Amino acid sequence: AELFRTQFLARRREVARQILEEGRARGEVADPDDLDFLAELIFALLWYRILSRHAPLNRRFADQLTTTVLELARA
Repeated sequence: AELFRTQFLARRREVARQILEEGRARGEVADPDDLDFLAELIFALLWYRILSRHAPLNRRFADQLTTTVLELARA
């Protein structure tokens, strides 16, 4: 579990945070203090879909997730 958190998840969260940082540089993300929270939100929704298998991980989901995160990031 420790390796999963510190290596697998940490690397992926860092990539998400870098993407959000790039969005902040373009003016798409308002508050830099929210970047870690937004990265966690992205992974929370992804893992929920993966683990529950209640709905697909598809383009529609990716678009909805992106739109929602950007709306929250601008707030």
